[in-house]
Amino acid sequence: MLNAVAQKQDIIEQRLNQLDPEIRQKFMDGPYRDVLFDNIIAENQEQKVQDNINGYINLMGLENPNDDVIFTFFHTLSQMNELDIRVLRLYRPAYETGKEGHENFMDVMREENIDDSQYDFIREKLCRLGMLDSKNEANRDENLDVLGKTLTELIKQLYSKKPKEVKAPKLKKIARSESYSITRLGRQYLAFIDEPQ
Repeated sequence: MLNAVAQKQDIIEQRLNQLDPEIRQKFMDGPYRDVLFDNIIAENQEQKVQDNINGYINLMGLENPNDDVIFTFFHTLSQMNELDIRVLRLYRPAYETGKEGHENFMDVMREENIDDSQYDFIREKLCRLGMLDSKNEANRDENLDVLGKTLTELIKQLYSKKPKEVKAPKLKKIARSESYSITRLGRQYLAFIDEPQ
């Protein structure tokens, strides 16, 4: 941690100098620094230490940082491991990274020696954390909305003096395999743990 902070000392000082004195105090020797230290002390993975420090520096760039947002950021980051973050990065569009050779899920599964069920578990975890959206879940929600509207219309027509025909709803097909897309929150997390610019 000390090496990582020393390497980024210039950018940390530059960001701190741009902050309002009250906010600067929270980052320098207040609750934001403390939550960073708590996360790092409990961290077993070296890359996650770097992610925490990058997050700390990038959070200094927020217009009006909110205590709860900062604490939630670090709490959620502590719930993820390096593999979770690596899988989340798979869903970031290549144009956002500026990198040509975007790795794919097969690379990750092979290099990390995980199978399909373990990979699915990671994606489900990221979905529970709000980092990914389930496309099947979105389709199910839309289908429920359509069914609800159709049922309401059907009941209305049953009690009407001149009932009209209620057409069968068109439901979206639910795929057998789950697919996900990155959420705005997932993108923000990746931006916060990226190398500060």
